[in-house]
Amino acid sequence: RNVIDWQNDIALGDYQLLTAGLYSEAQHAGSQSYGLGYDAPDRINAVYLEDDLNSGPHRLVVAARNTHDQAFGDHVTWNADYGYDLTSATRLTAGAGTGFRAPSAEERFGFGGNPALHPETSRNIELGLRQNLSATQHLTVSVFRNNLDNLIQYTVTPGNPLGINENIASARVQGLEADYLFTQQTWSWRTGVIFQRPENLDTDTLLLRRAERTLTTALDWHNDRTSIGVHLIATSPRNDLDFNTGAPLMDA
Repeated sequence: RNVIDWQNDIALGDYQLLTAGLYSEAQHAGSQSYGLGYDAPDRINAVYLEDDLNSGPHRLVVAARNTHDQAFGDHVTWNADYGYDLTSATRLTAGAGTGFRAPSAEERFGFGGNPALHPETSRNIELGLRQNLSATQHLTVSVFRNNLDNLIQYTVTPGNPLGINENIASARVQGLEADYLFTQQTWSWRTGVIFQRPENLDTDTLLLRRAERTLTTALDWHNDRTSIGVHLIATSPRNDLDFNTGAPLMDA
């Protein structure tokens, strides 16, 4: 993969920063013995623009990007994020945007490959609160909803026991996320929880291999040369499929 990314930041005043850029990527993936066996070159070109505005307690970031994928054509994505400082310690945030992801060569031609896959697209909204509890303690809480079209999921069926990547026409992930951070000199402790419902709207079931509840916690120590940490991730059970029969396995 060879990438060229040119970015130019232009200060339009003390409170506004305009960013413009060009992106070009040439990639070539191939395999002789894995999956279908493939030789897949691809090129991606993009142009993007972002405007960052600060005025008193207000901050607004608006961005747009046009991506041309050689295999999947042109796609325009955008996002807008707004923050308002209620006090010096409290910020309210709101954001919305869209996303685009083309299937990789491995997803199209590798193990479980499906050359007929469509790109994933998404529409996202989020509302949040950022609170400084003290000089060393910070809390972030947000609610979110992501609507996804053509989500790529690996599926096993009785007629295809080796499995295949397939598009889910309509999916949704919505929930709540909270994060607590404590820092003191060379120590830091971060703990986050996610409560979400990842749904396959085509079948009115939960998406495979996605947990509804996740806990992450990390304790880290560092100095100028060394860092040491202990990280823990715990998740609720996740649904999957029996690789022999394709039957659902609940709470795998």
